[in-house]
Amino acid sequence: MREIWKDIPNYEGLYRISSKGKILGIRRGKVKRPTITISANGYTSQVVSLSVNGVQSRHHVHILVYTTFRGKPNGMVDFKDGDKRNMSIDNLIDVRATNKFRKAHCI
Repeated sequence: MREIWKDIPNYEGLYRISSKGKILGIRRGKVKRPTITISANGYTSQVVSLSVNGVQSRHHVHILVYTTFRGKPNGMVDFKDGDKRNMSIDNLIDVRATNKFRKAHCI
């Protein structure tokens, strides 16, 4: 798949995101490095801080990719191959929370 870049919604002209999950700060021309976070229940995710008008917000990279390329998800965004490092839009899927729970617990 060819890498495609688009402006991130609500950050147009400030940040762009690629179809592979890379985030570019337009003003500095540098790709941002996400932070790996681990939640209390052991889930890992990649998070990036974006700022507009001096206000900083943290965002999950996979949700930014999905929202930018497919629109707002109806449920939760999950990884088709289970690899949370694979942020490619082709690897992201919109699932209902109950389906994600069943998948995680093999029900």
